[in-house]
Amino acid sequence: MRELLSHAVKLLLYLVVLAVAFSMLLPFLWMLSTAFKQPAQILALPPIWIPRPITFDNFVQLMKAVPFGRFFLNSAINSAVLTSSQLFLCALTGYAFAKLPFPGRNWLFMLIVSSMMVPGAVTLIPAFLVVVKLGWVNTWWGLLVPRMATVFGVFFMRQFFMNLPDDYSDAARIDGASEFGTFWRIMIPLCKPALATLGTFAFIGTWNDFVWPLVVVNSDRLKTLPLGFAVLGGHYGFHFEWTMAAAVLTILPVLMVFMALQEYVIRGIALTGLR
Repeated sequence: MRELLSHAVKLLLYLVVLAVAFSMLLPFLWMLSTAFKQPAQILALPPIWIPRPITFDNFVQLMKAVPFGRFFLNSAINSAVLTSSQLFLCALTGYAFAKLPFPGRNWLFMLIVSSMMVPGAVTLIPAFLVVVKLGWVNTWWGLLVPRMATVFGVFFMRQFFMNLPDDYSDAARIDGASEFGTFWRIMIPLCKPALATLGTFAFIGTWNDFVWPLVVVNSDRLKTLPLGFAVLGGHYGFHFEWTMAAAVLTILPVLMVFMALQEYVIRGIALTGLR
């Protein structure tokens, strides 16, 4: 009887998990379906989940309405530069906090980490005022420089380096390696899972970022995909089919990156003790 009850509880838990997973997947499926529908099918009752016929005209009309190539290139440059800079700067800073003894190291680290408790909206206006003073509004400098390193990235990499034995760095120093040489040649190859995890988070965050580009960019020359597609609801009237097609195009690179690196993401989170 007890065994039967245990199986019933497990079955109930599985059903609950499946229901929650399906509820999370449902909006994505509706987005994907709507992107290939004809306009008359979008608001039909009962809802039409499978488009008949499947049309790619929404994507064609979307690319005619907005400079998709320019927006995609801007997003690619923005995400590539910021992901690379965050990987390097956060790893370098995390290594310093984990392995290099200097006065006030722990207090400084706690001060930096405590800034994570401050909402981003609070620092948005001060950051924008700094950009204005530097004359970086509507420039690549203003779009990129304020986000080249993150507190979370420093914390994440520091936790990983703390788990690495000091024997590796000590052996490198005995062999005559410089401090940067020890970091670059010894430590970086050992933290590939953490770098893949941080790189995934950084790419997804910068690719989907909307608020900061909206604040510092006001011309199509520098608009990224999320910011560029936001005009679809204004200048061109609201087209559900165009909006869903834009969402599909925007999310594809994120899905590809995550699917390619998901194994490293799980391993990196486990090794840094963030489970």
